[in-house]
Amino acid sequence: MPAYFDEGGAVYNVKAPAYGIFGDNINNDAEKLQQLLDLIADNGGGVAYFPPNPLDINNEPTPYLLGMTDNGNVIQVPESVTIHIAQGAILRMFDLAAGPTPLYLHGRLECGCYRIFHDLSESPVPLVLADSAPAEVRPEWFGAEADNVYDDALGQDDLSQLTDATSALRASLASLPRVGGVICFLPGQYLVTSEIVIDKNAVLFRGAGRQGNASAGTKQHGSYLAFGGGGVRTGTEGACCGSRG
Repeated sequence: MPAYFDEGGAVYNVKAPAYGIFGDNINNDAEKLQQLLDLIADNGGGVAYFPPNPLDINNEPTPYLLGMTDNGNVIQVPESVTIHIAQGAILRMFDLAAGPTPLYLHGRLECGCYRIFHDLSESPVPLVLADSAPAEVRPEWFGAEADNVYDDALGQDDLSQLTDATSALRASLASLPRVGGVICFLPGQYLVTSEIVIDKNAVLFRGAGRQGNASAGTKQHGSYLAFGGGGVRTGTEGACCGSRG
């Protein structure tokens, strides 16, 4: 069990039968999950642990379907609650009747550099951080990949093989509170195919390496962000990352 579970408070496995959470992408688990989160807070705080789910017929993890609660609200994670999402646990923040239902986080989110949210096309901003929450996110949570695709024959990066990270970067920015926060990037390259506007007061892009040396260039397959090798670089062709606010 990870060390951070020892920071105080109990660990609650959300799939324990007593809590009535299915995690089957059929039943709306929002009400039962909110009851569990409130119970953890009432007991002095702790960790809500989401274990990995079985694979579906498409060989993808079966999501936890989290729509509206019974009183028509989205899920609120109290300040004293940490949610830990294991690799292979996917949250589908969507109500089959009402549409997108972002997770409002007042507490903490613990997970690694892997996807934890379902399809952004149905829920473009599945996470919203409250001002009280630690304002640090990773694009991988929303499906981005830090691709390193080097073509030995060409002697250069093959950007045609990169995964489009535009939606994941937009979701990362939108999840931060108005005052801003930190977006952490792995070493690698993130392809950006259209404009991204930074509309928060202060956003730090934290990448790999001890130095951040930025330069601009033109690539055949569009815009990109690249981290690694002791530096940070950005490039664009017909699109950009802008800043306002």
